[in-house]
Amino acid sequence: YDSALAAFSNLLENYPNSRLADQAQYRLAMIYLKSHYYELAAKSFKKVIENFPESGLKAESQFGIATLYFNLLQFHKAIDIFKQLSKEFRGEDIGCRAKYQLGWCYFKLNEEEKAVKNFNDIIGDCPDNKLKEEAQLWLGDYYYKNSNYKEAKRYFYDIIKEKPKCEASVKAYFWLGCIYREENALDLAREQFETICTNFPTHSLAPQALLEEVDILLDESQYDEAILKAKRVISSYPESNLVNLAYEKIAYAYKGKSDYRQAIEYFRKAKGKIESDANAKLQYEIADCYNIQKKTKEALSEYMKVIYNYPESKYWVKEARLKCGEIYEAEGELHKAEKMYEKLLELDIDSSREVTSRLNKIRERMKANH
Repeated sequence: YDSALAAFSNLLENYPNSRLADQAQYRLAMIYLKSHYYELAAKSFKKVIENFPESGLKAESQFGIATLYFNLLQFHKAIDIFKQLSKEFRGEDIGCRAKYQLGWCYFKLNEEEKAVKNFNDIIGDCPDNKLKEEAQLWLGDYYYKNSNYKEAKRYFYDIIKEKPKCEASVKAYFWLGCIYREENALDLAREQFETICTNFPTHSLAPQALLEEVDILLDESQYDEAILKAKRVISSYPESNLVNLAYEKIAYAYKGKSDYRQAIEYFRKAKGKIESDANAKLQYEIADCYNIQKKTKEALSEYMKVIYNYPESKYWVKEARLKCGEIYEAEGELHKAEKMYEKLLELDIDSSREVTSRLNKIRERMKANH
């Protein structure tokens, strides 16, 4: 922005009476606003209003000041300006934008009824404005989060009916899929997600929609179809950040099929390179696959990787130590089991009573052996 700032400042200083002066002053204000220099932005917007009262940018500058107040969480001040603009320019673009922001102000102040009314007003006042769909999405999302699925569906279906190919329709299909899933209408849920994949395959929500279908299939133990769907994510969206998640879901499908070799392979593929709870969980799953097969040596080795490679993942370290203790105990390696359980108690875990009980039993066995 530095070169633009210099250019606009130079124009205002050297050519204050230029026919472009109001635009330069406004652009200057917008740069300050986007750069979070709110005091300078406010001064620049006010100069547009005071020095160029006939400018078409006067209303935009008022909107800019209101936006500034919104960003500063001064919602009551923002409301005064947005309300004025929405009345003065009702149905016009700036009036619709002001009405939209007004709704957000009320929502931020927990005045939800007023927020809902404002977003509904946009639907009536701004029939040809893109913000109409945004308002419908907001209302659908609002009712969805409040578990009023009937109302949520009404808004989402209105978007699809009115503009079936618009950006908002893709989101509407996605939310409808989520609603039907909540209602356990799984066929209808899959239908919504599949519509996104079929009709909007290049949309950013398409791989996510595929994985939502995969989740439904996993819940229904339809493992083979789940694997095919997840592999579609990998093949069709290789650059997506959801590829690792697709690998993980394939792994769970194979685990569900008791194909532990394949499950382990895909859990390994799903792991990222950074130390994280997600990777600690995947490492734990690898160990668990070996443990289920009674391959205790391999299981112990993999559980140890959780403990030593992901020390910050307290939950999974705890679970891994617990499993190691159980294996050592079952194998009769009581001293090793004792050490594992002692380490667990140092972690200040919720299950300390259970661990203490196990520890006491082990020590009794060790005494009896001696």
